[in-house]
Amino acid sequence: MSGNELKILIKYIKQDLIALFEGIEKHETQLKKLLDLIKKSKPIISSDFYGFSVLLRKYCFQNYDKNGINALNERIELIEKIFYAKNKIDFYNDHLILPFIEDMHIIPEPNQLFHFLYIRIFERMIRNSEKIEEIFHDLYNEWKDVFSQLKMKISIIVYLPIYAKIGEYKINEKISIFSRIPHIKIDDTEYNEPLMISYGTYITRYEYRKNQIDLDYFNKMKCYLNIETEIPIYKVETKWDIMGKERHKLRESHESIKKKIREIINTFYLFGYEFEFKGYLTKYPWWFEFDTNYFDNLDYNIEYYDGITNENIVEFISLYEKVVKSCIFLSEDFEIISYRYHQIHGRDYLPDIVIDANIILEIIYTRNVFKAIRSTLSRNCALFISRFPEEFEKFSRMLKKLYELRSTIVHGGPWEEKIEKLIKDKIFSNKGDIKKQLILILNRTLKRLIQLKSIYPNILENLKNRQFFIENSELNKNHSQYLRSI
Repeated sequence: MSGNELKILIKYIKQDLIALFEGIEKHETQLKKLLDLIKKSKPIISSDFYGFSVLLRKYCFQNYDKNGINALNERIELIEKIFYAKNKIDFYNDHLILPFIEDMHIIPEPNQLFHFLYIRIFERMIRNSEKIEEIFHDLYNEWKDVFSQLKMKISIIVYLPIYAKIGEYKINEKISIFSRIPHIKIDDTEYNEPLMISYGTYITRYEYRKNQIDLDYFNKMKCYLNIETEIPIYKVETKWDIMGKERHKLRESHESIKKKIREIINTFYLFGYEFEFKGYLTKYPWWFEFDTNYFDNLDYNIEYYDGITNENIVEFISLYEKVVKSCIFLSEDFEIISYRYHQIHGRDYLPDIVIDANIILEIIYTRNVFKAIRSTLSRNCALFISRFPEEFEKFSRMLKKLYELRSTIVHGGPWEEKIEKLIKDKIFSNKGDIKKQLILILNRTLKRLIQLKSIYPNILENLKNRQFFIENSELNKNHSQYLRSI
């Protein structure tokens, strides 16, 4: 590739996009308003223009007459030389796979790359007022790096049913919580009036009336967790030829990312947010389509938490740092605990919740115990999480009843009658209170383990010693005399 070819392509892109903006300015009044809105709101994920190709034909390539087709082909040929030939990329014979999508061809055809290149430059010019040449080099370098290093930078997007003031809340260099419009889709390719616009999470139709743009409704937005990471790319002989070693690498890479996501979602649960994790969406580099339907298909009937502020995000970051340091949700030793804890928050069926919670509690509080499990579990747990004598009595009694309920469920007994009796005896106020109290017990347990893991690196081994729960009971602080009487 000569430097001259690169200059020619950039010159053509400048010429085309300037013509496109001029056409929009003169003839697409409603679209112009939407572009102003995108510039103001800066959606965090994407802006989809279903009619972008229509606009290119209309204002840049004269509706594809003979001259327009020749001009278009000239640009695609330059793209093929610069992006493919120079970087030794063979669209037809190079077979590359990713951990998440084994069957996807990650190299687009040159004509597809043309479309992505133009629309991504167009988007960034609107959103960030960047210069065309700077954007082009940024996108081109990203392309080169992916195929030379066989590594791809991606973003994991997780929807959080939490409201917050519009802004970005940074957790660390790689993880942020965004509260902004996630994506904007302009639906009407002909841009007729009234123009319709879609805002994720679910589609909200918003019409412009009296030429007014009112963003007051969007003063607070739902939140999106953004995790930046890197994944390997594997080269195989054919698209379908994924050998055992490569498949193992794929699975390993995928699982490590899933565990990292689970770690931070579990931290939200520990922090007090109670919601069902509905999965995540992967945002790939600029030449990939982005599946915005993920956001549109979420369940609308969820309780939303109005909870993230500049103040409590500091508390959350502090907790997350302790979680990461402890490795409690990543360690293989804690795999069952991490997984079951994660599962509980997505469950509605009470027997499943009771069984999952008791599995966690038995792993922690009855290690190497094979008899008198109920009394051992209730005593050790109450010692470990209680701060006052009254709490010890309450938790000790409650945990015995919860273990009895667990036994009734797993042995096929009349568990519904058991629950009714627990409510009648005022151990719990209602069925929802059973889940609430179990989560309280689990959260206190896990927070104490996180706190102590820096002192006891192999803490699961220490838990086998019955004296551990007495020595590390919080009752030692102000109620040592009561503790000796137990």
